[in-house]
Amino acid sequence: KLDSRTCMNGIRILLDRPAMGQYYIAEMEGAPVGCTLIQYEWSDWRCGMVWWIHSVYVTTEKRQAGVFRTIYEHLKNTAIKDPGVRGLRLYVDKTNQKAQQAYQRLGMLDQ
Repeated sequence: KLDSRTCMNGIRILLDRPAMGQYYIAEMEGAPVGCTLIQYEWSDWRCGMVWWIHSVYVTTEKRQAGVFRTIYEHLKNTAIKDPGVRGLRLYVDKTNQKAQQAYQRLGMLDQ
């Protein structure tokens, strides 16, 4: 369970420091149904940025409706078009089998 005060402070800090990352929010009929955060990591040996996918969330009623697939495809296509982006990565808890299966269905590899 997450502490809401800590989370809100973390969001405010990131919004005040856009060089740290960017939120992406999915909407359906004008209502937010999912989001994720991209955090930036400089890679010297790649001479470019690696985007880390963080804070993935889809509302309970919209899970299995392709919301994260849409977010991920947008991120992937945006990263491919940006010559400064050298990779798109995501950490998933090894005990979260459901999330791992969802990510594998999107073509993500365990590396």
